[in-house]
Amino acid sequence: MTRGLILGGGGLFGIGWEVGILWGLEAAGVSLKNADLVVGTSAGSVAGSLLLQTESLLQTFDDYQDTASTGREIVVDFDTIAWQKNIASVVSGAKDEQELRRRIGRWAIDAKTISETTRLDAIKSRLISDSWPSSTLAITAIDAFSGDLMVFTAESKVAIALAVAASCAVPGVWPPVTIGSHRYIDGGMRSPINSDLAAGIATVLVLLPNLAGGRAAQAVEKGINDLKMGASDVLVIASDDRSNSTAGDNPLDPTVRGPAALAGFLQGQKAALQVASFWK
Repeated sequence: MTRGLILGGGGLFGIGWEVGILWGLEAAGVSLKNADLVVGTSAGSVAGSLLLQTESLLQTFDDYQDTASTGREIVVDFDTIAWQKNIASVVSGAKDEQELRRRIGRWAIDAKTISETTRLDAIKSRLISDSWPSSTLAITAIDAFSGDLMVFTAESKVAIALAVAASCAVPGVWPPVTIGSHRYIDGGMRSPINSDLAAGIATVLVLLPNLAGGRAAQAVEKGINDLKMGASDVLVIASDDRSNSTAGDNPLDPTVRGPAALAGFLQGQKAALQVASFWK
């Protein structure tokens, strides 16, 4: 494999920004559909699915601009700082990353949330099709019991909406997703990008909704450095200040999706020449 595309997490802000930048690149003549591997984590699982499910992201982008309509998205009162403090309390004293993720998983299972069915309905509304678009798409999630990384692909024989729901199951906010005898939480609990899945690929483009701090930011930095040490040529495009400002206080608010998409589109237009040269 020669080209890898990594799409990071970032809530509905991240979905909007990634759809926007992907459409901005596409409108400038730079298509990333020919990636040999597309790794989607949380928001990136939605953006990656849409990239490969549609001939063009124009309609999705236009839909996002209708800020009066948020479809079947669910409004949730999410305080990023309070959530981060809760996570820090849950994982305090964990001996390693595996135990850390298990603790988060247990916390997520015990949390009071909406039903899985209601949440899945919202996830389905984000996608164009019930079918996996390509064998190149890899969607990440975390087993809530074991803390293990799970990578869903077309070969997993799991409905794509379930895989995306699992990847987007922010602990303490949305219910863990039941698939078989397992329950899964947000793939971003391991890394916002899980870029190690692209190890060995010559050219790797990372689109990063850049809201993460602390442990998550460290995981991103390590992942990118590891790719470079492994001889991959890596280009990272992170959301700029203008884009980040659209997230407001709640990146899970459905109304941020449209402004984030527009900001991402403008950023994609500016980055088109750089990406075209890198991706060739």
